[in-house]
Amino acid sequence: MNTDSELLTYAVFFGSVGSEFAEKLKADHRLLWIPRVKPRPLGRGIIDLAQAAVSDDDTWVIFADPFCVDAVFNNGKGTFELADCIHVCAMGKTTASRLREFHVHTDIIPRPTLVDAALDSIIRFSGDNVGSIYYVGESADNVPLSGKFLPIRVYEAEFEDQFEVTRVKALIAGGAADILVFSQADDVHNFELLFRGALAGQILLNSIVRAESEAAFNALSERGVAVRYFDPERYEDHTFTSTGL
Repeated sequence: MNTDSELLTYAVFFGSVGSEFAEKLKADHRLLWIPRVKPRPLGRGIIDLAQAAVSDDDTWVIFADPFCVDAVFNNGKGTFELADCIHVCAMGKTTASRLREFHVHTDIIPRPTLVDAALDSIIRFSGDNVGSIYYVGESADNVPLSGKFLPIRVYEAEFEDQFEVTRVKALIAGGAADILVFSQADDVHNFELLFRGALAGQILLNSIVRAESEAAFNALSERGVAVRYFDPERYEDHTFTSTGL
C-alpha cells in the first residue's frame, strides 16, 4: 500500500452511490471496483424460521445482517410475522433499522457486533429463562452450536462473476487498494460476505477506510474500525477511531 504517491488506488463498490463518488476520482486516481452480492432467499430456511417463530417459550432470533431481514420479510412470497413472545437481537444498527421497516421491534443490539457479545447480552436480558436461540443469516461459520443455539440459513450470497470476485479479493487482501471506500452501510455487510470471517475484520483494521455516509461510518465504527468520514455538508474529512469496543 502506497499512500505517499499522488496516484492512489481506491476500492469502490458497484452501485449508484459508489459510481457517483468514483466519477470524482477517476480522473486523478485508479479505481478498483468491488462486486456486490446478490442475496438469494432460501425457502427451506424461511420455513424453518416460521416454525420456530410461533414458539411460546422465551425464544430469541438473532438477525445477522440486513440481507437476511430482506430474505425473511421481503421475499415476494407473502407476509412473515414473528410471534409477540419472540425476542429479537439485531447485529448492528443497520440491521435494526431494516427490521423497523417491517415493524419488528429489536430488544438488543450488541456491541461489538459479534456472536459472543450477542449471547452475553441475551443471557443478561433473560437470565435463566433463555429458551431456544436461532441465528438467522447466510452462514453458520464461526457460530457456536449447542442444544439451544440453532443456525437457520435464510439466504445464499451470490456474485455474477466469480472470476472477478476471486481477482478483486486477491488484490485487496494483497494490499493493492490504498483506500477502501464505503458509501452505504450495506457496503460493510457486502464486504464481510466477500471475505468471510476474521479475514474481513483483519483487512478493515489494517486499511485506510473512508465512509461516504453517516450510516456507513456507524456500521464501520460498530466493528472498531478507524474511519475517515467525509462530511458532505462541510466538505471536510474527519478521522475517528472507535475506542468503545
